[in-house]
Formats: sequence, structure tokens, C-alpha cells
Amino acid sequence: KPLSEALPEYESTRKLALLESALDAYYFAGARKALKDVSDENASLVREMLGKEADILNLVYAVRVVEAGIESEEKYRYILPGGAHLSEEFVRGLLASPDKPSLLRRLEGTHYFRKLGEIPEDLSTGELQERLERLLFAENCQFDPERLFDIHMAATFIWRQNVEATNLRVIASGLWRGASREAIEDQLIWVPGVMPERAGAGAGAAAGTSA
Repeated sequence: KPLSEALPEYESTRKLALLESALDAYYFAGARKALKDVSDENASLVREMLGKEADILNLVYAVRVVEAGIESEEKYRYILPGGAHLSEEFVRGLLASPDKPSLLRRLEGTHYFRKLGEIPEDLSTGELQERLERLLFAENCQFDPERLFDIHMAATFIWRQNVEATNLRVIASGLWRGASREAIEDQLIWVPGVMPERAGAGAGAAAGTSA
């Protein structure tokens, strides 16, 4: 449905962002609609997870737009509403930043800046995107042993499954392309409690090879 509705405009402009935005908007709007009339703790937890996901997608988008120097007003069209810690107005401010250092300064004091720690101004856009995405997985995959009787366990399990499935795709694709072990590991999502520490994984593999 969302792709069909966006298809005419896409065919006239050939802008892939239109289709990507349509899918994202459909996903988040549908989730918020399902939670609209639910006010218990479980719904609040799911809203928080969805909100963090929207925040990270908006941050990654803003970084790439600013890095590319896009000035068209169309850039504001693709903001995802419903963020947990970043309002739509704040994201618009990020998109209006003249350069990446200015964008990073705007982030100071936010939930995500505190979580990421100091961000060097010369950090590449790709590396910053990786940090943001890994932060999302790390937070949503964090298992709380004191919360065994609400939706937290199920939600955490789904996010961990997502990590495992993504990593399997990365490994399979890397092996098919003949990529080096190091190159494949660089693309994996390393989440404490889900994946082994990278150094430990390498040592275990080396021990198995020598044996």
C-alpha cells in the first residue's frame, strides 16, 4: 500500500528516498496507531523503543544531509515523527546546520550525545552512523533480569534476533564476496550479551584453527 501510493511521484522524479520514506512512515504510523488506545506499562515500553528507532533514523538522515550540503526545503519532508528524545522541531534544526561540526554542537546535552560521549569533529559520517546504530541495538537489546513478566523480555528477544539475523547476512555476504575476516567483522553488530567480545571471538577462532 505505501509503495503503491508513492509510486506515481517516484516514477516522475526517480527519487528512491520517496519509497524509503513511505515504508518508514507506514511502519511507524501503523505501530503508533496500534498503541493509540493502550496506556499500560507494556505499551509505554514499546513506544520508547519505537521512539528511539525513529530518533536514530532521523539522526543518521540529518548527518548525511548536512554532510552532502543539501539546501533544498525538500530535506525536511523526510523527518520521521514520534521520536522518543528528539522532537521534530529539533531535527529540523539539525537539518538546518551549515556543517557537521555545527550539527554535533546542537546535539550536546541530548540523550544520545550523553550516551555516545565525546564525538570528534573529524569523525567520518560512516563511523558516526555506525556508532548511532550500535547505540540503538545496545539499548534495545539490553536484558533486564528484574523484568520477567512484562513485554520487555519479548521485545529484547526480538531485537537480539534482529542482531543475529543481520550478522548472519553480513557473514554470508562477506564469505560469498571473498572478503577478509577483519572486513566482515567490521560490518558486524557487536552487542554486549548477544555477541562475544571481538577480541575473544578472534582468539577462539585462532585456537580452533590451530587445534
